[in-house]
Amino acid sequence: MIEGIRVYGENISSVGGSAILMFLLSCRNYDVSLPHNKIRKELCELAKEMAAPAMSAGEEFQPEAAIVNYLVPSDMLGGHLDVMEADWSKPIVSISLACKAIFLLGGKSREDIPIAMFLRNGDVCAYGWACKRMLSWDKKADLNEILASCMTI
Repeated sequence: MIEGIRVYGENISSVGGSAILMFLLSCRNYDVSLPHNKIRKELCELAKEMAAPAMSAGEEFQPEAAIVNYLVPSDMLGGHLDVMEADWSKPIVSISLACKAIFLLGGKSREDIPIAMFLRNGDVCAYGWACKRMLSWDKKADLNEILASCMTI
């Protein structure tokens, strides 16, 4: 198990340290040979608290990696499935920092209309195994319909 800061993007810096572990977009893999720092205790505790409802009874969530996306207001992440986890039974905890964003959680196929969630600075979401198997936004969907269904977390 490697506990480290895992970052991808063009504007690279680490959270609370000087080393990072790059996510290689071209091959969708982590370069575990690069130096890395431990995730800050405060972030681990927050992740454990948020993930607890998605864990089996008596099991404690153990954060292993942090991925930081550096985005500006005009940026958009492409549709994707989070498939890099070794154990899909564990939740993903997402912490929103700085920019407001609309997160679109799709269905099991690209034809499903996604659920829109308005995220602000400081919002924390935990995604269980079912959500991790969902696709993100179907580009064919009507953006106005998606935004109209936007809910605040």
